[in-house]
Amino acid sequence: MRKKFISFVSAIYAFTLVTPMISFATELEKTGGERLMDIYNQEVYAITEYDEDTIEQQLENNIIYSELTDAYVDNEESIKFDFAGGYINEDDNLVICAAGKDETTDEIVDDIERICSIDTSDVVIEKVKYSYEELEQARVYFEDILDKNLTQAKSEGNNDIYELLSSITSNSIDTEFNKLIVYVPNLNEEKTIILENLFDCSDIISFENEEEGNYELRASVCPGRGIYGITSDRKVLRFSVGYRAYFNNGYSNLAGFCTAGHAADELLGTGMYVYSENPLYTSDPPKIGRIYTYKFSGSTDAAFVGMYPGNEFRNSYDTFSFKSDRYFTEIPKNSTVCKVGTSTGYTTGKIKSTDYSVDTGTVKLTHQVKVNLTSDNGDSGGLVFMYYNPDGSGGYIPAGLVSCSKGDNTTYTKCGYVVNDLNVHPY
Repeated sequence: MRKKFISFVSAIYAFTLVTPMISFATELEKTGGERLMDIYNQEVYAITEYDEDTIEQQLENNIIYSELTDAYVDNEESIKFDFAGGYINEDDNLVICAAGKDETTDEIVDDIERICSIDTSDVVIEKVKYSYEELEQARVYFEDILDKNLTQAKSEGNNDIYELLSSITSNSIDTEFNKLIVYVPNLNEEKTIILENLFDCSDIISFENEEEGNYELRASVCPGRGIYGITSDRKVLRFSVGYRAYFNNGYSNLAGFCTAGHAADELLGTGMYVYSENPLYTSDPPKIGRIYTYKFSGSTDAAFVGMYPGNEFRNSYDTFSFKSDRYFTEIPKNSTVCKVGTSTGYTTGKIKSTDYSVDTGTVKLTHQVKVNLTSDNGDSGGLVFMYYNPDGSGGYIPAGLVSCSKGDNTTYTKCGYVVNDLNVHPY
């Protein structure tokens, strides 16, 4: 698991929520939970009312979880117990999972208190059977056996087995249940027995039902704003702006923003223009910039658009003002995140999986985050973010970029993978 966490970028930043000067002092007097609750409960968004104490607790959970994951990646020996991730339980408490058998609960609590800067008395410790590395090995094992069984079923003409196995396109490392969960369309008892016999997976892998259907990529100048490109066959592709960023091309830092990698892939890669208006409806559409780099494979579905002079990036959406000089790396399961995109605007939802693998039909994406929030065609590349309040000043911080969706579930790419794979940094 240590290799999967990417360090949380540190920076000192000021409170940037746009508000009239007359209300500035009042806003500063509010707690982070009160400010975030105000955002969630704005009538314009018609969001279900949130409890202030719950929101305040979630903010504290995020601070603790970020500090633990940062310590874990900075120095493998800095955490003395076998850190196996975490999640939010039904009481909205942060649960930290530990796979090691040698440490006592008291020793783990002492270690967490030593690392974290705020009160950790509400953190729950849970001993689990499998380490994250073992869950990763289970995923490799499962996918290897899946490929072999598919090849065998096809060569033997066993259409029933081939149809069953080819319908499996996604799986998730679930830290809450300490398992690899494999999603099977229209799963029933008969299919379960067949799969358990084929994979001989004991209790580290479980099969869950998933509504039938293929993943549909959501091809989605401020965060969430719609942008356009023209494909080689003169079709217009609409997608969304993510977060402000720069790209080091070896000579200088180019200013621009991130968006969806699969959108760049459909536009045939780097060098393609990105427009602020539909280029088929405008005689001389304004060019925002062009695609300099992208990746649509592995753990990353992201692209960087370098902006041309004369264009402006407004780092806000409605009442949200974003700080892009730091970002979330890992957010615990069951946390609430927000999204902005050109088609469905602002929506919120809870994280269902922090390590989701899915075959989109074009490529296989790994280590994604699955959230039960609404998105639609055009939202791809849009910004996923959270409120963060480490010092009382408050801020809205990027978590990732919208990748694809299925029904009410959306998948996003984590910011850390964009930094590592593309050398593209929030600023």
